[in-house]
Amino acid sequence: AITAGDPDDAFSSVPYEKGSTLLFYLETMVGGPDVFDPFLRSYIALHAEKSITSEVFVNYFKSQFPNVEVDWETWLKSPGMPLVVPKYDDSLQQKSFEAAKAWSSGEISVEDSKSLSSKQIISALTLLHTYDNVTLETVEKLDATFHFGDSQNSEILFAWCRICIKARYEPIVDKALKFATSQGRMKFVRPIFRDLFNWNKYSQHAINVFEKNKQFYHNICRSMVEKDIQAHQANA
Repeated sequence: AITAGDPDDAFSSVPYEKGSTLLFYLETMVGGPDVFDPFLRSYIALHAEKSITSEVFVNYFKSQFPNVEVDWETWLKSPGMPLVVPKYDDSLQQKSFEAAKAWSSGEISVEDSKSLSSKQIISALTLLHTYDNVTLETVEKLDATFHFGDSQNSEILFAWCRICIKARYEPIVDKALKFATSQGRMKFVRPIFRDLFNWNKYSQHAINVFEKNKQFYHNICRSMVEKDIQAHQANA
C-alpha cells in the first residue's frame, strides 16, 4: 500500500500482474470460469459508474462465496510474489522462446513468421530484447527478413524499436520517435524515450522531440518522461 508520496510515481505493471493472478486464483477457488464469470458480470453491473475500493470487491466476494477462505490481507497488502502462482499451459510460449533463442544467434528463416502468431511474435521479440548477444548484424538480418519496423501492430513495433535501439541500429531512430509521438500510451512512450536518452548520439535529439510534443501526452505520461530526462541529465 502507498502511504506517502505521489501514487503516480509508483506506477508499474506489478498491480496488473498480481491482480490478474489474484483473479485467476479466485476463479480456481470457486469452481472455474462457469462460476466466476457470472460473479464478475454481476459485480460489474452492480458497481458500474461508481467509485469503489478493494474492500468493496472483497465484501461482495464474501457475500457470494461465504465458504471460500482467502487470505485477503496478504494478497492485497503484502509485497513480493503472489501467494499462489498459477500453472499455465505454456506450449505456445515455448515456440516464442525457441524463436528468440534462434534469432539471438542469427539463425533466421522467413518461415518463422509464417509459423508464429502475432502474439507469439510479440513474445519472441520481448524475450529477444532481454538477450545481450543480439548484434547489429543480427538486427539488420531480422529487419531485412521480417520488416518488423513496418508493422501496423503497435506491440510488435514497440518491441522491435527497443531491440533496435539496444543494438544501436540507426535506421530505427526516426521510426521510434514517430511511433512515440503518434500515440500517447505510457507503456510505449516512456520506454522508447528512456532507451533513446541512454543512446548518447541521439539523447539530445530525443529530448528535443519530446519537448516539442510533450503537450500531446497525458499529464502522468508527460511528468514521468520529464523525470526520466532529469535523471538522465543528472547522471550525464
